[in-house]
Amino acid sequence: MKTWKVVLLAMLAFSSVMLLSFSFRKEARPKHRSTYRSIPKGCVFRTLMGEESSDSSFIYKSDAKVNATIQRGLEWIAKAQNNSGGWGAGSHGRQDIMDPHAVQADPATTSVVAMALLRSGNTYTSGSYSEQLRRALNYVLSAVESSSANSYNITDQTGTQIQIKLGQNIDVVMASQFLTNSLDYLNHDKSLKERVKKALNVCVSKIQHAQDSNGSMAGSGWAGVLQSSFASNALESAQSHGASVDNEALERAREFQKNNLQYTTELPHTLKIIYARLSTNLKLGNLLFFHLLELLR
Repeated sequence: MKTWKVVLLAMLAFSSVMLLSFSFRKEARPKHRSTYRSIPKGCVFRTLMGEESSDSSFIYKSDAKVNATIQRGLEWIAKAQNNSGGWGAGSHGRQDIMDPHAVQADPATTSVVAMALLRSGNTYTSGSYSEQLRRALNYVLSAVESSSANSYNITDQTGTQIQIKLGQNIDVVMASQFLTNSLDYLNHDKSLKERVKKALNVCVSKIQHAQDSNGSMAGSGWAGVLQSSFASNALESAQSHGASVDNEALERAREFQKNNLQYTTELPHTLKIIYARLSTNLKLGNLLFFHLLELLR
């Protein structure tokens, strides 16, 4: 009997000790764990879920060296402008000629360079290179206005660097994009703005007439999908600024880009996927265009 009571008391004592030890441990723990780190700003998952804005991620502050390099480039561009008001990249067959004044200006190169000036903060009324912009615009307008009504292009030049790379009719495409972009900066001169609108409609008509039945653009270069992509973008941009664009022609151009989608791991096809996909969207297509513009200038 006494043995049973001793065992019972021992068990009760042991249980009490164990309960007290657990209670002490529990009280010693913090109420909230402190090992969780806070989620940093710029989390891609929060951005995808709409919990955090990504607008600030697109802003990059250029350092002094970058700005100085851009300025040197703009200075070189201004000095390289021909007396005609245009710029030229030379002939594909004479790439040894490096003097910009020793080559003939062409509408495509001029349009690309002029858009680079526009993107650098210059307009037709302000900026260090507004005079160069005005001369470039007059050059492109003259090219459009003097072009043959039966021609797909706005120049009779052939074999230029940019034509070989992007397509035989790239001049009218780039000119169309340049004229469209210029419209936003011509409210100070109504007659000039109307002249640009008229020239833009001429370019749009030529682009549409140069379109093949499958939606591609005739006269493609070694990267033919690029000329067709730029043409599609040019039509979309022109339409957004009130130009007379045939909706059926525009839809054919878009379908051609979509049909170029080829899901493969081979690099050339992968690039085609990027070009085709971006060209079906105005905003992204323009982004592609201006990235390439940076490479060309």
